[in-house]
Amino acid sequence: MIRLVLVLYLAQQPEEGMRHLREALTHSEQGRHEEALRALEKAEKLLPATFQLQYMLGEAYWSRSEFQKARRHFEAAAKLDPRSAQAQFRLGYARQLLGDAAGARQALEAALGLEPGLALANLSMGHLLAGEGRPGDALPFLERYAASRPEDLEARLAIARILSQLERREQAIAQLKAAQNLSPEEKRIYYLLGQAYSAAGQAEPAREAFAAFSRLEAAEAARKRLGQSAPYLGAR
Repeated sequence: MIRLVLVLYLAQQPEEGMRHLREALTHSEQGRHEEALRALEKAEKLLPATFQLQYMLGEAYWSRSEFQKARRHFEAAAKLDPRSAQAQFRLGYARQLLGDAAGARQALEAALGLEPGLALANLSMGHLLAGEGRPGDALPFLERYAASRPEDLEARLAIARILSQLERREQAIAQLKAAQNLSPEEKRIYYLLGQAYSAAGQAEPAREAFAAFSRLEAAEAARKRLGQSAPYLGAR
């Protein structure tokens, strides 16, 4: 997709810069991310600043967990094309990871204003608001994300925790049962179920959930002990 967007752009740029950008695209498509970044850095010195180039540089630095540099390029991309929901989202997420909650919220709101259904922007906004102690505000964003990604276990657990905080215990239990269907051996589900059933005054289901948690935790501990004590069997 990026290659198609760049066809006309490339045709109008200096030959050496075009060559570096083509190399970056080829390296990226073949999974050679370090080489792609080096080529993009060379292209940036020779070519005019464009949305596509700045966005690609942001992604390249993001893949290296260099979030300060990624943020700078996503900011440039968002200024060059304020209507790009993806650029606004990536900018917001980078700011969020760097501890700039106010800046993150501003960019995420811009992303969601442009594309309300953007899944990862909803997830980021939900986590941001939950981290600020605003579970009621966070919940609709997390639910919107989960509706588009029903297989995401972590999202269901996050929603269940918030529902429990809001004392909507039956809904929390329903989310945890859905999570149980996704991952029946995940011990955290049973611990949270035990808490939710206890808070709802359902003693027997709570006891069963905590017992399941204990069994899974004991089995996990036994596997770890076995792994630590097993002798190394090398080639003979």
